[in-house]
Amino acid sequence: LQQIRHAISERPCLARARAGNHQRRPRQCGYCRKLHNEVPELNAAGISVEYLAFPRAGLKSESFDKVAAVWCSSDRRKAMTDAKAGKPVDAPACDNPVAAQFELGQSMGVSGTPAVYTKDGEQLGGYVPAKRLIKMADEGKI
Repeated sequence: LQQIRHAISERPCLARARAGNHQRRPRQCGYCRKLHNEVPELNAAGISVEYLAFPRAGLKSESFDKVAAVWCSSDRRKAMTDAKAGKPVDAPACDNPVAAQFELGQSMGVSGTPAVYTKDGEQLGGYVPAKRLIKMADEGKI
């Protein structure tokens, strides 16, 4: 849990609100894209979504290069949204935590994406619809 909190402190986007959910995902993942499109609804309900990188194909993959480009972008939110829409994201290389976040995910047993966690480190599963997450938060379950 401490490693997740440290990784979150270096995250590319979104502040904590009433409840926080962390997810690992590459941009090619259809359910990841679906969850990304629901972030505004979650934010409106007071739930933050904080992204941690998990390029499923590994550290020497196109997925890794793409998520690193998002991290290195001057506007990470726009870059993530562009990447989710299949648009190219060009950014100069920079120091980034993508490899460390990927290794953290592996050490936690993440094997698929998205992997949704509560702020306390409880894994909720893969894709969880926004309405269900909101209901869980309203009921004090997350």
